[in-house]
Parts: sequence; structure tokens; C-alpha cells
Amino acid sequence: MVSRSQGRWWLVGALACLAALVPAGEANAKKPIVYVVVIDALDGDSVEAGKTPFISSLLAGEGSNGAYFPQSRSVIPAETNPNHTAMMTGALPSKSGIPANTFAIYAPLADENSCAATGPFDTSILPSETSGESPTCPQAETVFEAIRRQGGKRRPTTSVIMGKPKLGRIFDVTYRGNRAADHIWAPCTSETTEDDGYCESVPTNPITGYAANDQIVMDEVLETAEEGIEVRGRTRRPDFTFVNLPQVDSAGHAFGTVLPAYDVATLQADIEIERLVTALKERGEWDRTTLMIVSDHSMDTVPQKVNLTSVMTEGGVPEDDFVALNNEGSVDFLYLADRAAPRAERDELLATMRDLALAEPGVAEVMYRKPNKADGGRAHTIRTTHPAWARGKRVGDLFATAEPGFGFTEPGLTNNPVPGNHGAPQTADNFMSVVGGWPKIKTATVGGDSKRARIRNNDVAATVMRLFGLKAPKKSTGRPIKAAFKRGTLRR
Repeated sequence: MVSRSQGRWWLVGALACLAALVPAGEANAKKPIVYVVVIDALDGDSVEAGKTPFISSLLAGEGSNGAYFPQSRSVIPAETNPNHTAMMTGALPSKSGIPANTFAIYAPLADENSCAATGPFDTSILPSETSGESPTCPQAETVFEAIRRQGGKRRPTTSVIMGKPKLGRIFDVTYRGNRAADHIWAPCTSETTEDDGYCESVPTNPITGYAANDQIVMDEVLETAEEGIEVRGRTRRPDFTFVNLPQVDSAGHAFGTVLPAYDVATLQADIEIERLVTALKERGEWDRTTLMIVSDHSMDTVPQKVNLTSVMTEGGVPEDDFVALNNEGSVDFLYLADRAAPRAERDELLATMRDLALAEPGVAEVMYRKPNKADGGRAHTIRTTHPAWARGKRVGDLFATAEPGFGFTEPGLTNNPVPGNHGAPQTADNFMSVVGGWPKIKTATVGGDSKRARIRNNDVAATVMRLFGLKAPKKSTGRPIKAAFKRGTLRR
């Protein structure tokens, strides 16, 4: 007869033998290391054209599993801030609090980057412009806060490594008085100094303030993985790392997409992805890794410019009645100076402004923030024409987009001289892939027009959280990208 203690040791031994029979990859499959690497402004067409040979090899299954989604799209406006925020909150711009790279709030604000009001909200005066590049601006819970809230003492360790300082500022959010992400890194600028405790003095682009090249950013990613980060008095390797590589975006703005600089920067980003994968393989971690390589938007070459401020004033609209804010060239928000005016008066003014804008060559669409009784009621509103686009109180009373090849130049004719812009739907052709050595990742191209193929950037948050067995952040409307994984992998 076997005693209870002997039986217990027999069971332990049996389980150990069973574990030894399971391949190493399968044994580690339950606990993935997760990276989301955003190649800023990468066009999916560039990958399909063979301009990223290493990424293409991953998608082909060479030393990797890889799922590619050619029908994926950015959220609109197709810009850096709303799309990175969508990725890490799962919320569309209408709910995330970051509707664009530049927007306005009808209250005095602490500074040009803040959303913190220093006085009463007043819709009867011109609003205050802001970049939204502040932790005071997101209105939806981030992945980092959601992990803190749900993960308990054994929660995944998180790292944010941004080549653009403004993204470091946006994601420097807190949870119960502490920084939500365990580690944040970005280049130091006048807005982010070493006193912030997360930025570092590294070579930067003198015009943008971004990291001078993607190698600098990837150096930090690799160092963080190798040396770990301090979490509750212990050094731990991050379980989840969110990365922005800015060099493709900088090249696209400066030269457009038709000159070699854009392709050179694209190849450099590809090289940095190869460095990351090589390091993970050398560390024996590739078979546990899920690497989402994505882009926030693509880029349009814009030799022709439109200035809606002058279009309005030349059409008889007083300059004091509105303010136009440019967003990365191909989106304009136009705000009324007096949202509190009688509705009939406001509707007539906005209808006039919309007609003037639509008559201008290079303007694609102009939509109302709210229904307009003087012009079709709900017919021309954002909610009716493009319900997933940015809307709400922080969006302009008019939302205008430019035709391909055109860019807006607000407030003056000489603003926005750069040849590359984005924001409008023609730049929503992003790149979305899930690769890695983790055996639960599929190797497939998920094409067509099915729901499983039509991925948006706000689907990233739900996918990351589900990989850790957690619920999506509050206000998230994104869906886990189940088509990238074997059946049941993302089931909670």
C-alpha cells in the first residue's frame, strides 16, 4: 500500500517526467514576452515591395511564425498621437482624449501641451490650442494602468521606450499616485528634462527633437532587456515593451515618399528589428516572444498646399469668428469663436464655411461635429459619415480632409512647407503584423474583406492584455487579433 506522502512524491515525479516530454517552445508558450514596435509612418506597401527584407523573411516563416494583415488601418486622423494612444487604450479618438496631434479646449490651459484647465470652461470665446502631449490629456485607461489594476503582485512588468519625447509625455500616466509603466525612456527636450527621471540626453534631430536615428532607440530596448529594470526593489526583465521608432516619419516629412531618404529610413528600421530578433534568439527568449510590428500611419507626398484660413476670410467670414488648426498637413480642425451663440446663427455660419471649403481645389471632405439644421441635419456629420473617426467636444466644429497630394497650411500661407504629410484617409494604410518564435502564433496572410482581416490600431491593446490573461482597458472598443494566433490562445 502506498502512503499519502509516497503518493504525493510519485505524482510530482510523474509530472516532472511529463514536462520533460513537452518541447521547450510548448512549455514556455503560456508565458509570452510581448513587444509592440511601432515603425512610425511605415507604409504597408513598402513591405510588400520588398523594402524591408528582414521583416518579409519573418512573415515568410523563416525562423519565425508570422501573421500579416494587409487590410489593417490607422484610426483617423492618421497621426502619431491618436494612433499610439489608440494602441495603448483600445479606445477610438472620440473616447481616448487624444483626437489629433493638435486640438483645442474651450478653457485656459496650464501650457501649450496640457489639457489641465486653469480656469472655467467657456464656449463663448476662442478655445486654447494644445498639442495634447501631456499625461493630463488621455481620457481612457491605458494598458499600463489596466495591468496595474488587474495584475496584482505578480503582474507583468512594463516598459515604454519612445523615440519621440512627446509620446513619453503622453504615456507618463499614473496609477494610484505612482507611474503606471514600470519604465519609461525618451530623449530629453526642453519639455522633458532629466529631472523627469525617465528621459536621457542622446543625439536628437535638431528640427524635430526626436531621437536622431532608430539605432539609438533600439539600443535602449536591448539594454533594458539585457539589464532589466527596477521594480519593487528587484531587477526584472520587462514582460511587455512598447517602442516607437521615429526615423521613417522624420524622413517622410522632410522628403516625402518619392525620394530615396524614405526608403533608406525604412531599411534602417528593418535592420533594427533584425537586431532585436537576433538578441532575443541569442538570449534564448525568441521561442517565448510575441512581436507586434506595426505602424501608426503611412505618408503622402504633398506638393500642393491649401490655406483654409484665407479661404474663409476671402469668402467673407470674419477672422475673429473661427480658428483653424492644422494636423500634420492633411487634416484641419476649424473651431468657432463662439459655440454658445444661438444655434441658427451658428448653423448658418458653419454651413457657409463648409461650402467655401468644399469649393476649394484639394479639399476632400468637410464634416460637422454636430447636426446642422441649415445643411442636412445629421447628413454631413462625422458620426453619420465616418462614425469611427475622431469626434466629440475636443474636435473642431468642422473636420476637413485634404485630397491626395494636397496639404493644409494653417494658420498662414508659409506654414507647413514640408513635402510629406499625413492624417487623411489616404495615409491610413498602415502596417500590421504579429511575428515571433512563440509556437502559438500562426504563419498566414489574413487578407480579404472579412471582419478578422479588417484590423485597426485600437485592436492592439486588447491583444496585449489577452496575451497576459487580462481584460482590455476601460473604454476599449478594440478586438483581440485572434487570427494571428492558434485557436483558443487569446481566450480568457
